[in-house]
Amino acid sequence: MMRKSRGNVRPITGGKVEGEDTEWMRYGMCQYVDDPNIFFPEGGSGQAKQMFEQQREAKAVCHTCPVEPECLEFAIKTGQDHGIWGGRSEKERKRIRKIRLRNERLNNG
Repeated sequence: MMRKSRGNVRPITGGKVEGEDTEWMRYGMCQYVDDPNIFFPEGGSGQAKQMFEQQREAKAVCHTCPVEPECLEFAIKTGQDHGIWGGRSEKERKRIRKIRLRNERLNNG
């Protein structure tokens, strides 16, 4: 994803996170957005429309990104529970994990 410092974004140089290669991060489009908070929408009841708009905006950035598949895979492998990663929300990534586990069980058993 990206790192931020008080409202502005610093490019990521890549490296290792939890044993995963993150060199791909340096090519992420997310580091160039004006408001990186769109990738981590928050809100409670009554703010659903605003959250939906932030998610939509974040996903639009992701869908133009050359490393979208790598980002999604990283988020799934490392169990990222919050935010938009690889153009998918928390719920969408959870569904992907569930499908993969089911397929793995079917193929191995």
